[in-house]
Amino acid sequence: MQIQQGAASLFGAIQNPADGGGIIGLDTPPPPDQSRPKHGDCVRRSPLGNSTSSAGAGGGMNAMLSQIMNLLQQLLSALGGQGNTAQPYFGSAQGSSSGDPHLAFNGTTAAGTQQSAFDSMNDQPDLLDSGSFNGGFQIGTSVTPAGANGVTWNRQASVTTNYGRTQVSLDNQGNALVLRNGKSLNLAAGQSMQLGRGETVARNTDGSLVISDDNGSGGSVTTTLRGNGPGVDVSVAAQAVTLGGDLVRHT
Repeated sequence: MQIQQGAASLFGAIQNPADGGGIIGLDTPPPPDQSRPKHGDCVRRSPLGNSTSSAGAGGGMNAMLSQIMNLLQQLLSALGGQGNTAQPYFGSAQGSSSGDPHLAFNGTTAAGTQQSAFDSMNDQPDLLDSGSFNGGFQIGTSVTPAGANGVTWNRQASVTTNYGRTQVSLDNQGNALVLRNGKSLNLAAGQSMQLGRGETVARNTDGSLVISDDNGSGGSVTTTLRGNGPGVDVSVAAQAVTLGGDLVRHT
């Protein structure tokens, strides 16, 4: 009798009251798990999140990358193109941009002479540069709007050094600009001044500017900026330095 009562109690414990008395695991499947969401309630989400938020974040990232690239370009420019392929070393070299504008270069390396002569009606922001100077060295020109015959002239020419903080320029109106460590200075005809890092500038009585750069290791570049009718002529003489820029690339 006791055995029958115990079996009955055990039988009752494993009955599924929601299923009318069936035995779990034998004749009735287990009850569904009510804690899980139903299939229709599941929402597939993009691994990238909300598309609107992603688009906004992407636009912000693109703007940030663009600013970084601009800063890198400015730094490489201020360094005189040192981020590019190694520049050839010239024992001596002469270069020029004159007239409307005619460009020329003649330099001597250990491998021989390198020369170029060509015309360009466009801006030459990297006319000539050198990696032999601490803080960089670069000459650039910008041209006037093209005339009816398509001819342009150098509207302005400049020499930039000291990581872009020092600059000497002359425009086709005879206006000279001298920046030393970011500060503007006045330079009258017949005067000269030290710009630091082995650089000096002198203004002749005809209004032309002569910029002399010495790297302290035997290397030097002398640049003359001179007004010529509606334009500005540039002439360069270099000794014992590496050189790059448009004049050298055309050799």
